[in-house]
Amino acid sequence: MDINSIIKHHPGLTHSEDIQGICRPLKRLGLSFFAHTKLGKDGALAAIASNPHFLEDYYRGGYYQNDVHCQGSGQSKYIFRDPTEGFGKTKELYERGMVYGVWHMLTIIERNQGERKYYHFAAPYSAAHVKSFFMQKVDALEKFITYFNKSLLINDRLNRMFSLTCSVDSETSGYFTHSTAESSTIDLTSFLKDIDHENQCTAMNMPKIALCRREKQCAFLLLQGKTSPEIAEMLKLSKRTVEVYFERLRMRFGSRNKIQLVRHLMEFNFLEDL
Repeated sequence: MDINSIIKHHPGLTHSEDIQGICRPLKRLGLSFFAHTKLGKDGALAAIASNPHFLEDYYRGGYYQNDVHCQGSGQSKYIFRDPTEGFGKTKELYERGMVYGVWHMLTIIERNQGERKYYHFAAPYSAAHVKSFFMQKVDALEKFITYFNKSLLINDRLNRMFSLTCSVDSETSGYFTHSTAESSTIDLTSFLKDIDHENQCTAMNMPKIALCRREKQCAFLLLQGKTSPEIAEMLKLSKRTVEVYFERLRMRFGSRNKIQLVRHLMEFNFLEDL
């Protein structure tokens, strides 16, 4: 899609108060910035950020061609980004970020069938302390990602970001940094297992059930205790349409009624899979 069209219609710019509201709890952790990028198998990139001015610069400057998602798939889940390590266009991206208070950053990466999701957290701390700062907070950041995805799911305005994609050119793009991905990686896997062992031991053999976005929205709101009329009003749908989604959900999960559907959603770890 044309960059000017993305900027004109992007919900992170037209409804920046929505994403800023979702990110407000991060201030309690001392974080100054959050961004999320999603890179599809076809190289289509969608992005959103808590700072609308930086987001607009990100698109206008073409910096999406020189961000961390351009360094290849790899296997690292946690990458620490030092703004002094970049060069070329990546250095320029880092310098633009510093204008908006975006300094040292931890990126958490999720991979699923060729698709990659990046969650970027920035803290205004000196290099001497920022890695330990992130290590102390990483469990909370993982929980924030779950909260962020759920909030994005039920916000139709912000969800439009996924249809406003630009192409990352594999031939001309590049993530230019003096350090290798390996040296900038923070190995926190063991740390996470130590602090949240129970969450790491969920029922991994539970079969996955693919749901459409509306089904996920209705299921999520049902688990929040909302009634069908309330869900219909929140999603701007008719009550009958909501009931159709619930009927489809009951068929998918083999549930006889909504009470059993709630139990099945919890048994299938629906919230963890959002």
